[in-house]
Amino acid sequence: MSVKYNRVNWKNNITLVNETNLNNMDKGIEDVVNQSNDNQERLSIVEISLENIDSRLSIISDKIDDFDNRLNIIDQSITNIDSRVTYLEENSFSTDLSNLPTVQNYTIRSYLYVDDDGTPSKININDLGNVVVEDSEGTINRNEIKFKEI
Repeated sequence: MSVKYNRVNWKNNITLVNETNLNNMDKGIEDVVNQSNDNQERLSIVEISLENIDSRLSIISDKIDDFDNRLNIIDQSITNIDSRVTYLEENSFSTDLSNLPTVQNYTIRSYLYVDDDGTPSKININDLGNVVVEDSEGTINRNEIKFKEI
């Protein structure tokens, strides 16, 4: 709402002090007060809106920080995987199956596992349950293998 006021242009001893002129002045003062109150209400609404926006921006900032932390964890995991792949590539193991019985039509399954100390090893098992484990030090006797239930 805009305030409009019709000035009387008071002049000494010329402009009459009468009901019309005084009511015009009263109406102008009332309009200014009403506009001021309306402006104050709108300002309060804007302040509340700004507080809500600030709160939402804070939540978004927290979520961005959380997302950034998760990306750092993923990046670290990828780095760990890369270093393990590099280790495996640099320390490739031979597949010596000579200790297994040579019986035709047996399937040999190879499994890669990581020891408690992080050393990767390879285990070969045939259909008869014969086991050969290979690690970086060579073949391990199957009696030395300790299986853990997962």
